Amino acid sequence: MHNRWHPDLEPAASVAPGDVLTLETEDGLAGQLGRESTHEDAGSLDLGLGHPLAGPVRVENAEPGDLLEVEFVAYEAADFGVTAVIPGFGYLPDLFPDPYLVKWEIAEGRARSGELPGVAVPGATFAGVAGVAPSHERMARIRAREEDLRARGGAVAENLPETAVPPEAASGLRTIPPRELGGNLDVPQLVAGSRLLLPVDVSGALFSVGDLHFA
Repeated sequence: MHNRWHPDLEPAASVAPGDVLTLETEDGLAGQLGRESTHEDAGSLDLGLGHPLAGPVRVENAEPGDLLEVEFVAYEAADFGVTAVIPGFGYLPDLFPDPYLVKWEIAEGRARSGELPGVAVPGATFAGVAGVAPSHERMARIRAREEDLRARGGAVAENLPETAVPPEAASGLRTIPPRELGGNLDVPQLVAGSRLLLPVDVSGALFSVGDLHFA
């Protein structure tokens, strides 16, 4: 697992083009919310731990300038998930300032919650985060671009190097926002059977995936 984009991470696996690989990943909040969690817990999350990714996966013969095609063959969801209103985070933080947690039990292709009685959400699982590693040069350009945005008052995720996993990835890029090489895409059409095209920036591509959404 890792939660920063960095070109120097050791590959967790190596595959040849056409191989099928099964990866297991944590939830997007790194397990900080579980069945015993409360609404208040949604207000005390360490967002720097977010998006633990499975990988990176080295793709044999993939070189900078190539295009990597990733086919998502199938997903298997866990039996529990959460939806959280996190203060100061998301699209409407001014309208929803208080933390709130919905805990979902997942079975037979549906998610149900005591917080929303009578509601059953059908599964349409997709990967929220998918991408490849940036080169050192691109990483420097991205960081300079985002620091300029921050200086002009734009919203940029804090670096929070102390929460990087593994520690040697501390100088890497946070997984949000999505960038040229992928990231927190949150494209709901990235379901089983879909294909994602990513530009290769480093030898081996170093593909990673995580933050699965049940729906």
